Amino acid sequence: MTTEKEQINTIKRRLQFLGWTSQQTEMASLDILGVTKTLDASEEIEQAVRGKINGTKGILLATDRRLVFVNHGLIRMQSESFQYERISSVQIANGFVWSQLFLTIDSLKLTIDGIEKAVIGPFAAHLRHRINGGDVSPPVSETAPADLASQLERLAALREKGILSDAEFQDQKRKLLG
Repeated sequence: MTTEKEQINTIKRRLQFLGWTSQQTEMASLDILGVTKTLDASEEIEQAVRGKINGTKGILLATDRRLVFVNHGLIRMQSESFQYERISSVQIANGFVWSQLFLTIDSLKLTIDGIEKAVIGPFAAHLRHRINGGDVSPPVSETAPADLASQLERLAALREKGILSDAEFQDQKRKLLG
């Protein structure tokens, strides 16, 4: 059985693989602790952004099973989970620096504020892909070979820095290569 500290480190490595900086993962440490208590052991984080629901800051995670919002404050933790089948609409509004994500879930509107403009597009595209029945891998584009090479280089750099173990590197490489 893995310890809480090992779970936290695994989640931090995954977030860094997804493009989060060390500073971002440190700033989200309490929320990451909440993630360890919210996700199932075999649940895989596919995308992640920081945002606010009703003024409460947290992490919004797209996993291989569902969309999850986690906020772990000093006193209490809260999480909300939404199955992809329940999400019928994904829309975004971009501001100068921050963006909003608008979701329709079972006919209810949910707004997530304070998402970095630079990451909202890929996150929303991933959600749309998921709610349309897409699997973990988004469709391959015409630029896949160059993108694949850059993704492999990024994986290698993360392994060199010690962020990914050799086993995690091989697993991610296998997923990229199909």
